[in-house]
Amino acid sequence: NLSSIKGIVGSPYRNNSFQIGIIYRNKDSVKTFLRYNALNDEIEIALSKDASSSTNAIIKSESITCKIINDFFVYKEFVDENKFKNKGYLIKAYGGEKYNLYVRDKKVFKEGEKARNSLELDKPPKFIDKQTVFIQHMSDLPKAVKLKYKKISELIAKEDQVKLAKLKNSHRKITSLDKLISLISSID
Repeated sequence: NLSSIKGIVGSPYRNNSFQIGIIYRNKDSVKTFLRYNALNDEIEIALSKDASSSTNAIIKSESITCKIINDFFVYKEFVDENKFKNKGYLIKAYGGEKYNLYVRDKKVFKEGEKARNSLELDKPPKFIDKQTVFIQHMSDLPKAVKLKYKKISELIAKEDQVKLAKLKNSHRKITSLDKLISLISSID
């Protein structure tokens, strides 16, 4: 409810407004207006682009996928940063023959803080963006990875380690998703 988040910095949504989107299930598809609620990890449905709130959300199922503008959302099981199995929406960033890359855009709510003294200002409550990148090899579960060469190399299959070693110098600093996509597509 938008009135309950008044005074909070940021938004729980990836995009505040509803965007044109497509819901896919098996061979069927439906065009409608969608937005991703990154706080609650759900995709909301509206009948018009100008809707301010939604009463419906897509059922969380691995057989249902969505496309919002150019982002392809899939609901699947993955291994998070703490090595626990989890389920949620991932955005497909790259799809190759052996490797897939996913991004999980979450919003985390951070409570506000009162000023400790008269020289400080109160910190308002806010939504913080938390982005996690996942690498999936073949039919393995997608695994969370930090954008560091050493961490990425641990998730590359043994048979592809030689290719990775040849690319080491040109991809030593991986500071963005685009650079990771370039590395993985070179290996794939």
